Amino acid sequence: VHYGCCNANVPGKEGSLMQRWHNLPKYLELVLNNGVDPLTGEQMGPQTGDPKVFGSMDELLQALNLQIRHAMEADRARHPLLPTQDSRCSFTVESIFLEDCIENGREWRLGGTKYWHKSQHAAGIATIADSLAAIQQMVFKSGALTLEELRDVLNANFEGHEPLRQRLCNRCPKYGNDDDGMDSLAVKVANMFCDEVVRCNKTPHTIRFWPEIYTYHTNRRLGTELGATPDGRRRGESISENQSPSYGTDLKGATACLRSMSKLPLHRTPGGGTNLKLHPSAVMGEKGLDTISDLLKTYFKLGGQHLQLNIVDGATLREAQQRPDEYRTLSVRVVGYSAYFVTLSKQAQDDLILRTEHSI
Repeated sequence: VHYGCCNANVPGKEGSLMQRWHNLPKYLELVLNNGVDPLTGEQMGPQTGDPKVFGSMDELLQALNLQIRHAMEADRARHPLLPTQDSRCSFTVESIFLEDCIENGREWRLGGTKYWHKSQHAAGIATIADSLAAIQQMVFKSGALTLEELRDVLNANFEGHEPLRQRLCNRCPKYGNDDDGMDSLAVKVANMFCDEVVRCNKTPHTIRFWPEIYTYHTNRRLGTELGATPDGRRRGESISENQSPSYGTDLKGATACLRSMSKLPLHRTPGGGTNLKLHPSAVMGEKGLDTISDLLKTYFKLGGQHLQLNIVDGATLREAQQRPDEYRTLSVRVVGYSAYFVTLSKQAQDDLILRTEHSI
């Protein structure tokens, strides 16, 4: 079953939700800077080579794989290898209600329960896919610039290079338009991530890692920790959310968008989620209900995992933001839950407005 928002769980047999979000575009940023975080100057990942050594997309992807592996192994090392190796856990009342804890005389985090997993979330799948597509087209296909030159432009946050930024934004393929060549990059990275998560489970350990493609609403926070990206996104801006395309890049309609998302290896991820934004005019009346029904059925037949809808326009949300007393009952779908729009933080409201203003 699922609990929390979009998280898998073995009910009554394992404890509290544990999860970590992996900023996929950040790992690409580390690749372009030989493991150094350009925002802090710290050696955050392994040295995978100066950008000038990468002669192909395959070599770049191999370096990306190493950055993801390093992050996964570092998270693995944060947890005790065996129950007897860590006695610092305080007893939680929750353990009384979980199967086997009383029988084993152990707190659930010390081997009391049969199951214990931590969800490893891949965040920013569209941002990294769009970025890789831009690199593939601009560097390895057209030769319009070198990888070193692109890195320097990104580290300068596109200052003095607005025409190039516009080209990256508008002239390179984007995930979410049912373009098999483009979408294959998202699939490749998603499989790479899943492989590294599963790899961590091949050695004896108390905890299992489960892969998911999911951001919750961390896409805003993760964006503040990331410099400019090759897809044209500026430093500090949000990365893409959940399994969805980046805002405003899915230009061929809802069906094409859902077909792109259904290509992801969702059979490998026990949890995760996504949002679809529809303009009210697209689903009005009885015919609109049929449209929504057909859309949902088709998506799940294609292998889709989770879908939640917001059917509201940006103008209404902006009015609610300005006159909250008049919109106390306006409910919106945030991530895995619904909330009254006026109760959300300004940042969360702005993010929802961005979603709806690029609705299909």
